[in-house]
Amino acid sequence: MNIWSKLKALLSREQLEADMTEELRAHLKMQEAANRAAGMAPDEARFAARRQFGHLDGIKESVRDQRGWVWLEQLWKDFLLAGRTLRKNRGFSAVAIVTLAIGIGRDRVAL
Repeated sequence: MNIWSKLKALLSREQLEADMTEELRAHLKMQEAANRAAGMAPDEARFAARRQFGHLDGIKESVRDQRGWVWLEQLWKDFLLAGRTLRKNRGFSAVAIVTLAIGIGRDRVAL
């Protein structure tokens, strides 16, 4: 996969998710139809199609890993979580920021 397709996957994640869900649903329907054509009852054909096809969330996760920059998405989610946590715990945030400022300032003075 080249850089442009990965960038496109990163920027249009919602549309790609919807497309992937629809495609997986279509594959399940085809497998279910094939099972019914083989003589299975409708409920049995649907359950057999799910067993034959595999775990849908696992398939989606492996496709997501292949199409984009997983590490960049996870890093962004980590930054968002850190921001929410720092906003929620303002006292801790103030102490952490002051400690970092003193440490950086002290290091600069020592140079």
